[in-house]
Amino acid sequence: MGLFDKKYCDICGEKIGQLEDGNLCKDCAKKLSPWFSDRRSSTVSEIKEQLAYREKNRERAAQFRTTRSYGEDWKLLLDEEHRWFTVTRARDLADANPDILDYTALTGCRVDIDESRTEQMREDADGKEVSYVPPRYEYSYDFDIIISVNHPYFDEMRFRLNDSSVDIEPQSTVQRPMMGQRPMAGQMQRPMPGQMQRPMAGRPQPMGRTMMGQTMNVAPVNFDPENSMEYRKYREMGDEIRAALQQVMETARGGAAAQPTAQEEEEAVPASAAADAKETARILTALGVDIVKLHSLYIARNTRLCDWYENGKITVCSKEEYFERVITFLEQIPETVAVERMFSRIPEKDAVFCNWGCSWWRLRDELLQKMEEEGRYQGRCCDYLNGAALCLLKSE
Repeated sequence: MGLFDKKYCDICGEKIGQLEDGNLCKDCAKKLSPWFSDRRSSTVSEIKEQLAYREKNRERAAQFRTTRSYGEDWKLLLDEEHRWFTVTRARDLADANPDILDYTALTGCRVDIDESRTEQMREDADGKEVSYVPPRYEYSYDFDIIISVNHPYFDEMRFRLNDSSVDIEPQSTVQRPMMGQRPMAGQMQRPMPGQMQRPMAGRPQPMGRTMMGQTMNVAPVNFDPENSMEYRKYREMGDEIRAALQQVMETARGGAAAQPTAQEEEEAVPASAAADAKETARILTALGVDIVKLHSLYIARNTRLCDWYENGKITVCSKEEYFERVITFLEQIPETVAVERMFSRIPEKDAVFCNWGCSWWRLRDELLQKMEEEGRYQGRCCDYLNGAALCLLKSE
């Protein structure tokens, strides 16, 4: 074969890319796992084996039924009935054929928050860009999930939660009050992101002493990215995914403990649980309580409850069952009663179970959406006080 002879794929015969001992075309390369990165060091035989696995995986993708979903663009999907999970941005799983993994393949998960900073500059009297004193920076953050797996073709699945970097410009100006004035509460003057003021050309900013009533440029004190709503959103999303996968690993370790199917979770709450919720609400209403707090169960590490949970002596109700209990309770109390909490929480590092691997705000939104869709609301069934039930019976 000459130096400039055409080369062809050893899999399907089309034009090539290169393997350890042969060639691979673009169409065959697209069929490989998106998490696979050792193509060039793989043999033709190994690639054929993976393509056979990928075709078998397609059958699983067609059978996959999502019962839980986490993320926005890239998503972690769980199929609790089959005990499978996958990571994909595709809507049609059968067509996209994402790798479908067993719960037992999961070995770990971590959230990687990458921080970078860019110094902000100003123009001096000569129109040159110079540093502020002290320096100012704009911070940028990206949030990656790294899922470690035991798989023949890849060791990790890494994907980004945010589709664009989260940029934060620390608030860095303080408005001094005029002579004789006291600063009002909330009078700290801070620029909007992207609106840092530059000194006028030819008028360098004075440093050190500042006249009363002027704006003084200062370095941000105790800059905390958690003050950014967008930062918190993706950080909590990452925590939620990590907690969900932690629960997956615990389920896999439990082995024989059968998990409820999606259909089973949608069934009505056991009568005893519904009756307890209703009766508790009515007692509190009769007592004239005006503030209530509801607590979803969490299980802290290194406790007797933790031992019982890990040994299978106790189980936790499903999220859907807890929702039904909460709504039943809310329907029975007057609409004037303040509900200060519906979900409890504990730091992930301190818990073996907390809120079904979901953040409290997501649970709250799901609960309120369920109530709206079903036409249910606080106080809907609160018609039993002051002899109301007796009056109704008499009228009949």
